[in-house]
Amino acid sequence: MSLDNDDLRAHIEREVSSSTLILDSELSDAQGRALSYYFGLPLGDEAEGRSQLVSWDVFEVVETATPELLEPFFAEEKLADLEPVTPSDMQAATEATEYLNHKLLKCNPAFDIFQAWIKDALITRLGVVRVWFDKTPIKQRRTYRNLDINQASMLLSEKGIEIVEKEETPTGAFDPMTMQPVMTYTLTVMHDRGPRGLRYENVAPENFIISKASTVDEATTIGELRCYRASDLVDMGFKKELVEELSDYDVYAGQNSALKTLRDGSSAR
Repeated sequence: MSLDNDDLRAHIEREVSSSTLILDSELSDAQGRALSYYFGLPLGDEAEGRSQLVSWDVFEVVETATPELLEPFFAEEKLADLEPVTPSDMQAATEATEYLNHKLLKCNPAFDIFQAWIKDALITRLGVVRVWFDKTPIKQRRTYRNLDINQASMLLSEKGIEIVEKEETPTGAFDPMTMQPVMTYTLTVMHDRGPRGLRYENVAPENFIISKASTVDEATTIGELRCYRASDLVDMGFKKELVEELSDYDVYAGQNSALKTLRDGSSAR
């Protein structure tokens, strides 16, 4: 059975509403306390005239454990190693390993992502990373100067080249065959280097949702709650007139957002 837009939106809203934020109930309280301990915030039971000292034990344990947990991943500067199935797969496996590690380590802030991932797990008991293939094209603008006609032709024959600016300058010489003035060219072009490819980033524990289920595999909804501005949606390709018809939506309505408030407030300190 096909769904129209209204039915699809209603279905999604029901799924989001029925999903459980992992930081709910007892876990939410534990996460809040752990963050308070980590940031050394007052516990709320301070008495005037008594010591206001707050222990930094949680901070020290997390900061000590994090490097030890990071070391196995970055000791060899290789996050992935693909093994060949048959001897004929050796070259393909080697190339795939090099490509994958280049994407994981060079095209993404790998160390920062893994560090945040581990700290989220240690402090809030929930570390989540979202992985996706980014189809956004990589555009590179370059300017080439003093090109002759052959060089300019070779450049423009390359795949994924778009001319942005073109300038012709006479050299003062003439082609002996055509008697036309010889020109040099300054070309500003846009190179299309293809999609950005493999990307991954941290999901804040307070933004992670999952429907009630015995296991993750059985969950009907696993996702991340995000707030977007109208301009963000337009930049993503949604039609402006449709975006203007949308009403404000509080993704945290009815949810426990104390952890987000605590994290944001502590980060701003």
